[in-house]
Amino acid sequence: MDTLTLVEKAITTGAAFIGEKVVSEAVKDAYSRLKISLMNRLGKAETEAIQRTLPDETPEQWAKRVAELLRIKRADQDEAVVQNASEFLALLDKTHSISGKYNVSVEGGVKSLIQAEGSNINIRFGSRENDE
Repeated sequence: MDTLTLVEKAITTGAAFIGEKVVSEAVKDAYSRLKISLMNRLGKAETEAIQRTLPDETPEQWAKRVAELLRIKRADQDEAVVQNASEFLALLDKTHSISGKYNVSVEGGVKSLIQAEGSNINIRFGSRENDE
């Protein structure tokens, strides 16, 4: 994913999850670091403005407004912003994998099960003529 999309996703995801009780202090701290790096890049008023929706603004309109401001201010080119966004999303994903984001139910004669995100796994059952 490109850096602009990464930063955008971190902000919009953070706004949705940061008030949740399942979010750990480490995740909240990571989001705070992201907000501080955004303040350094955008300024306090603009950072606060993108953290809240306007009256009658849908979540989609809000996300579009956030994306546009990030693009204009080139927030995706700020190393601290990108690093903090990446760390926040990684911590949030770890929290959700522990808290049940990934819920797998298996029935029948399953020979193999791999549960992963962002992995590349090759599985081969049986043998081919050229294999020993």
